[in-house]
Amino acid sequence: MKKRILTVACASLLLVSGCSNATTQVKDDDKVLIKVGDEEITKGDIYTGLVAQGNITPVQRAMSEILVDKLVKVDDDIKKQADEDLAYYKEMYGDQWETTYKSYGYKDEEAFYNDVILLNARMNKLTSLYVKDNLAELVKEFKPRKAQVFQVKDEEKAKKALEAAKKKDADFTAIAKEYGDEGTYNGSEAIYNTNSGLPDVVWKYIEEADKNGVVDNMLQDPSAETYYIVKVTEKDYKKFKEEAITNISEISISASTEEDAPKPLADRAFAYFLDKYDYSIHDVNIYQDLLSSSSKFEK
Repeated sequence: MKKRILTVACASLLLVSGCSNATTQVKDDDKVLIKVGDEEITKGDIYTGLVAQGNITPVQRAMSEILVDKLVKVDDDIKKQADEDLAYYKEMYGDQWETTYKSYGYKDEEAFYNDVILLNARMNKLTSLYVKDNLAELVKEFKPRKAQVFQVKDEEKAKKALEAAKKKDADFTAIAKEYGDEGTYNGSEAIYNTNSGLPDVVWKYIEEADKNGVVDNMLQDPSAETYYIVKVTEKDYKKFKEEAITNISEISISASTEEDAPKPLADRAFAYFLDKYDYSIHDVNIYQDLLSSSSKFEK
């Protein structure tokens, strides 16, 4: 199932929206605070009253909107993704859906869709563009591989399954259906990576396999008392490049304050394109607030 990732622009999908009906008198509203390429963000463009209270979200949102306007058109694919996300959130909130978006300042669903859901879909596309630009480097980090995996509880049954799978021209999917037990892995081909949550013994084999094919031995997970039969179907990401881009783009990494912790891909994409368009911040308070919210703003 496709993961729905909330980007920096919608870091809290329903928190940004609280700004929608804010009003404030802004002195020097044409003063440039931030530049992203040839686009300027002035005091009047952001909600200065909120920034003064320590809420930096409107600034990040304004920067996000500049980036997506430059890089991501609202085409049929974006609309389709946004529509799917809207349906997902409506189902999640159920009877509380209308109450939820209205409680954050939106008068109707259409306004919420245009201001939050659609922007989020465009920001997710921005992540995909970042992955495409940096694919070789990200492949080294996440190591996407195509493989088939199924699980068997009984040892003797697992031995028979492995023997059948190793035969020439064996139908691995059919063997999984015949011998496999119900569970997470049913023998279907999938793209796995370092963040896929596979049992360690299974991922270690897939990651280190030097050729495609069925594993020579049953892989046992003692903690789960389960055996796994594994077939690596493609170890070279270049042979499924577009799928690899999608797979990596959907990896979810939680933000962490640990210095060496991997950063969320949405944050990396945001920083990458800001740098690409040579952004600059002209207000020291905004700079400090942005920096404290995320190290990606450090220049």
